[in-house]
Amino acid sequence: MQPVIPDIGGSLVSVDVVTVFIALMGSLVFSLVIAWVYKSTHKGLSYSQSFQFSLVLLGMLGAVVMMVASGSLLRAIGILGAFSLIRFRTAIKDPKDMAYILFTLSIGLAMGAQMYVLAAMTTTFVSLVILLLRWLNFGM
Repeated sequence: MQPVIPDIGGSLVSVDVVTVFIALMGSLVFSLVIAWVYKSTHKGLSYSQSFQFSLVLLGMLGAVVMMVASGSLLRAIGILGAFSLIRFRTAIKDPKDMAYILFTLSIGLAMGAQMYVLAAMTTTFVSLVILLLRWLNFGM
C-alpha cells in the first residue's frame, strides 16, 4: 500500500567533489563573463565595482543553493523561507542591474543543477544579445 502523503523530503543526494568543482568553476567563469559584459556595456553614473563583484559571487552562490536543494522539496522550501527573511536595503537604481542579477543567478542555478550546456549556451547567447543591443544603441 502506498502512503497517502508521498515522501516530499527527498533522499540525500550524494554530490561528489568533481561535480561540485565543475559547478563552482563553471559558474565562476560564466559569472566573470557576465560581469565583463556588464562593465563593458554599462553607461551611466551609478557604476559600482561592488555590484560587479557581487555578480560574480551571486553566480557561484546560486550553484551552491541549487546543489543543496536538489532532490528535496523540504530543503527547497526551507531555503525559500530563509531567503525571504533577508531584507534588501539597497534600492536597484537601474532596471538593467536587476536583469544582470537575474541573468547571473539563473546561470548559477543551471550550473548547480548540472545543466552545463544550458548555462554555456545561455551565457553566450544573452551576452551576445546584450553586446549587440549596446552596439545598436537600442533604447537610446
